[in-house]
Amino acid sequence: MRLSIPSEVESVPPEFLYLALTLILGLAIGFYAGQVSTRRSRSARTADAVVPARASATQTEAGDLARKLAERTREAESLRARLSANERQVRERALTDPLTGVGNGMLLSDRIEHAITRGRRHNARLGIIVLDLEAFGAINEGIGRPAGDRLLVEVARKLREAVRAEDTVAHVHGDRFAIALEGVFEREDLERAREAVQRVFAEPFTLDDKEIELKARIGSALFPSDGENAETLLRAAEQQLSIGRKRKRAATQSS
Repeated sequence: MRLSIPSEVESVPPEFLYLALTLILGLAIGFYAGQVSTRRSRSARTADAVVPARASATQTEAGDLARKLAERTREAESLRARLSANERQVRERALTDPLTGVGNGMLLSDRIEHAITRGRRHNARLGIIVLDLEAFGAINEGIGRPAGDRLLVEVARKLREAVRAEDTVAHVHGDRFAIALEGVFEREDLERAREAVQRVFAEPFTLDDKEIELKARIGSALFPSDGENAETLLRAAEQQLSIGRKRKRAATQSS
């Protein structure tokens, strides 16, 4: 006969299993010894009085083992909880942009893929907005990098306020941000979200009592009509950015 070991038991440290088995065997031996002592004749009991004493000692040892096992179990549970908390912190840091505090590109892709999975299941759409800050390099050079970083933090904060709590704002890199909008059922919903993002740049940003004019080029895409996964959706939104950039350059040259 082949014994199968449950997966829960396999995850228990070996020393815990040893203590538990020792406890069980100790209790079993003590019980057996007590039973033997009650079945002996009166004369045999007198001669073998040591048997109950041994049983009592065995039960005492078993009690000590039980306490040790409980202590080790509590220690293991505490350690497991600390490790889980550390894992969550590491994951959060890996998915958060350290400068602005919003998500990074990795979080954005992860959220898009999960939203697409839910969208396929519930026949829902997903909107993507990608934006580049215009002439940010020149602005950053003019005000200095520390001030430029603070300006990016302020942009992230205002974008976060412009969308719903369930939407994902991400600082992808440099002067680029992106937003994933779940539950967007019509292209008109996506256009309204774009307008909300554009309003963020309608007023100048204030930094150290100075007003800074900041504009953004915006592109958008809608799942599933513009793409079937995170990569194709982001590419479609970036293509809109490129078209807008070329149109603006052509208009500047013609004027």
